[in-house]
Amino acid sequence: MSINKKFLNISAGASAACTTDSTDPFGDSSGVALYNLDYDASEASGYYDGEPSNVEFGVGGQINYGARFNGSTSIINLSTYSAISQQNNFSLSFWLKPNGFVAYSAIVKFYSNYRNYVEVGLNGILGFNATGSQVNTPSGSITDGVWQHVAITKSSTDGTVIYVNNVAVVTSSSDTGNASDFSSNNYINYLGGWDGSVYGFPGDLDQVRVFSKALNQTEVGKLYAETACVYTSTTDIVNYPTGTTPVAYYKMDNSSEDYAGTNDGSDSNIEYRFGRFGQAAVFNGSSSYINIDNSTVFDLTTYSVSFWIYSSDYNQSAATVYNGGIDVSGGSWGGLAFGVNSNKFYYYGGDVAGAGGSGFFTQTGVTNLTNGQWVNVVMIVNGTSITGYINGTQDTGLSRTLGANIVYRGQHKNTIGVRTGSFGSFGYFNGSIDQFRFYNTALSSADVTDLYNEKPEVDTSNFKAVLYEANASTNFISNVGMDLETNGGLVWLKSRDNAYNYGLFDSVRGANNLLQSNTTAANNGSVTNTLNSFEKTGFFLGANENSNYLNNTSSVAWNWKAGGDAIDITSSSSNVSVSSLSANAVAGFSIATYTTNSNSPVVIPHGLDSTPEVALVKRTDSNSDWFLFNTVVSGKGRGFFNSNSAFDNAGLPTLDGTNITFQAGDPFSSGSSAVVYFWHSVAGYSKIGTYTGNGSATGPIVQTGFEPSWVMIKRTDSSANWRILDNKRSTTNPRNKELYPNLSNAEGSFNAVDFSSNSFQVINTDGSYNASSGNYIYMAFK
Repeated sequence: MSINKKFLNISAGASAACTTDSTDPFGDSSGVALYNLDYDASEASGYYDGEPSNVEFGVGGQINYGARFNGSTSIINLSTYSAISQQNNFSLSFWLKPNGFVAYSAIVKFYSNYRNYVEVGLNGILGFNATGSQVNTPSGSITDGVWQHVAITKSSTDGTVIYVNNVAVVTSSSDTGNASDFSSNNYINYLGGWDGSVYGFPGDLDQVRVFSKALNQTEVGKLYAETACVYTSTTDIVNYPTGTTPVAYYKMDNSSEDYAGTNDGSDSNIEYRFGRFGQAAVFNGSSSYINIDNSTVFDLTTYSVSFWIYSSDYNQSAATVYNGGIDVSGGSWGGLAFGVNSNKFYYYGGDVAGAGGSGFFTQTGVTNLTNGQWVNVVMIVNGTSITGYINGTQDTGLSRTLGANIVYRGQHKNTIGVRTGSFGSFGYFNGSIDQFRFYNTALSSADVTDLYNEKPEVDTSNFKAVLYEANASTNFISNVGMDLETNGGLVWLKSRDNAYNYGLFDSVRGANNLLQSNTTAANNGSVTNTLNSFEKTGFFLGANENSNYLNNTSSVAWNWKAGGDAIDITSSSSNVSVSSLSANAVAGFSIATYTTNSNSPVVIPHGLDSTPEVALVKRTDSNSDWFLFNTVVSGKGRGFFNSNSAFDNAGLPTLDGTNITFQAGDPFSSGSSAVVYFWHSVAGYSKIGTYTGNGSATGPIVQTGFEPSWVMIKRTDSSANWRILDNKRSTTNPRNKELYPNLSNAEGSFNAVDFSSNSFQVINTDGSYNASSGNYIYMAFK
């Protein structure tokens, strides 16, 4: 995850001079509001938070992340805040990236007090209306598909000036009158559309600012030159805040792994999507929860919990965020549970005697939770005293003195997202949970502040397997974390539940260009709504992609990060009319495309620092086999990815430290177009090699030098299907969820391998994995 820009309180390691996070960047109190739009519609000062509807956060912005509007139902409701709807002598500033132009698309509609309206229309014309007389920019002032900065200044003496990328494109010196007075109409303010039903803006917005003065040219230039603040990450520090030691820490980055101990969670019907810090666990409100073993480390009379929650609707009835072992049987209560009830945070439990009364109790906060906002909650249980904080501020409604004989835990399950016990399940939470920390001490108020102001770590992954649920519509797979928009890459998709073809998409061929590993079909670029775009945190799918075709079915994506925009390598290639390359040399992976113009040997640079061990080649302009050329299987350098056939040694290209050189006319004749994916092993990250089977259920141990997250295996001396195992579909040993790259089959179950800290071990006698004296090739990634 890229560095985030959200909080104004700057931690150690931050640049104190950075004002990008500040509502008031000029230090003169003219800043009224700032909507960073990184992960929700909160306003930086906390006074004018917005409520988003059908807005996607986590897409690449001009400064870190932005918000995507679909042009129809997407909207951010800014209530009737009068301060952002101004009469005169004010300014608006924002970044926009349109996705096509329509006749009328509202960007800013601040009507609660006065008319402050901004729209973009056909031909890239941007209009501003305050007085009832619209000021329009010239045609072409706004460019489709790119980020550009807009600043609008409204003055009682100088009129209206509209700047695009720090250039004044239109000045209306006569537009000096006051904005139309709408104060008696009780209008709602909106971002990204008129009201969520008409005149919606199709595109992305970022860094929306409101000022109570007319900015000058120098100040506009400063906003245009803004860059993201740089912070020191804290989420990668287990013992945080300084001086504390959590007994459990769940980052919720695509799993409920405990980073502080051994109390890993077990997911039930959990999805992971873009969250407050990297990814977050998504709970569906009816069957989702994370179970944590009933470890004695949670049996405490003094403890603290900190987590972030998000919901599009906090008006839930007794929804549980964290159940601290509470159960009830036969009228006897024990333990505490924390959750959301009627737009407020609350907790309940069994106070058996003392000041708190007898039996069941509830305690509810006074802070209203804003729909569509991430909220930090810290609850501190210190003996018989409970204190709660919402977004770093104590919520007095959550304070309670418990009875002296309180039962802190009922010796039942710890769960996140629901309360479970001998009675069944109660109070499923509908929303997302991120950054869950559990401490065996009472945190200080300074600790609470530090947790509220945590800073995210940068996702440096080069490979990642992620799971997602299909929705048969536009689907933002935002839990990849890697920046595929900037770096590009290869995305390989498969429906787990259905016998549908695979989908392979890469950034060099471009979005909506489909290949299928289990067929010989040519590149299909004519079907839209497959993989529609590569994004900063993942990718968007449409309803025509097989892995997203049926609603509420499970799918997997395997993702390799490339090396940025493709470069033209035609001049360094031979016997091609065009060739392109994106190479991630650090990760030993690259993507090349080319079109031949001769039957002479074709030479293509691979862009890597070492000789590739695998080159996966597919013709794209016509049907063909998938050829997997390798340098690790002795005497069998060619395999067929779309087939179960044994490997052979025919038609081999030459691979060296710079190029791949194909034989004349082989595998494709003059005029053919193709794509090549190159890999070589990188110590500590990837391993490509071979092993020999022993025919025993205690099969060979294959040393990798790291714990694999993904392994692909193929027998080379005899026919056998390809097999893929990963740690997202099989979270514990034995890894038993198989997919078959050469077959469209749904996911199968078979106890195949165990993953360990530096190897994997085959644990079956099946010929596809472990025939006696059988020869196998494998690719493994961390």
